Amino acid sequence: MANEPHIEITGYASNVKHWQNERITFSVAVTPSYKNQQGQWVNQPTMFFNVSCTRNETKKTAQQIEQLLNSGNAVRVLVTGAFTESENKQGGAAFKNVMPDRIGIVEYHPKRNSSAPNGGGQPMFQQPQSAGGQAYDPWSPQGV
Repeated sequence: MANEPHIEITGYASNVKHWQNERITFSVAVTPSYKNQQGQWVNQPTMFFNVSCTRNETKKTAQQIEQLLNSGNAVRVLVTGAFTESENKQGGAAFKNVMPDRIGIVEYHPKRNSSAPNGGGQPMFQQPQSAGGQAYDPWSPQGV
């Protein structure tokens, strides 16, 4: 695949599936919103993206997302990658697909009406420090 537009989405993950070809997929729900003239937030229709992980580093993050979901947490993620849209021949619905370059777990917290033991809106991991005391940046090509 070449020349697909790249997209960055932040939303809540769900529905992790493992496939026989070693691919892992999950869904991300994104609800755009805006402030109206009265200063109130107005939600627009929720969009759903299918994220298909084939590379080891994205599959590892998908497995971490699955563990958090199975523990009763809501998991907010950041996904960047190639975007495609395909149409269902029978129903006419459009499927939004992302082949991720990177996946990050932004935060997790117990789902409403859940008694999950961890979370509380906390980031999943502390940012590791390099030997010089400088924060490690996994998004940077240099790593710092």
